[in-house]
Amino acid sequence: MNRKPRNVSNLFSRKGILLIDGLKGLGIVCTIVFHREIFGLAYAKNLEYFEEGIHSLSFCLLTASTFLLDIFFFFSGYLLAWPIIENLNRKRTVNFFNIIVNRVFRLYPMYLMMIWFSIFVLPYISQGPLWKSYANTEAEYCRQCWWQNVLFVSTLFRDNEIENPVT
Repeated sequence: MNRKPRNVSNLFSRKGILLIDGLKGLGIVCTIVFHREIFGLAYAKNLEYFEEGIHSLSFCLLTASTFLLDIFFFFSGYLLAWPIIENLNRKRTVNFFNIIVNRVFRLYPMYLMMIWFSIFVLPYISQGPLWKSYANTEAEYCRQCWWQNVLFVSTLFRDNEIENPVT
């Protein structure tokens, strides 16, 4: 009865291309740093400090993060397509329905958590003259439209409304 669940053993198996997995991990880190910094720049008040920051190495790395985000999306697509192509070569058939269902069930809990986070936690995690207006606008939008995001129909109801960063 000491058997590990199949998901745990799959998590620690050595399938895949380690270099690409590593580059994807680096892309994830750069994406998180980029999004964290871009929120701060959007509400900068001290323009002299902002101008000094533009000429720093960290700002150069921040602007390079947009390129790294493209690399992250490329490697994510490659790593998603690679098992499908291998399966197609072995079995000559691919069940796309199972692939989509597995992906939805894997990502859906995190998606729900981010919607919950945007409604209940986001307004309280920072401070500043413009933070409350941003965070409260975001939280109110999520409160009104959470059901559209949960059902994946949010794009059907948007006309000129603000875009929800969660989605």
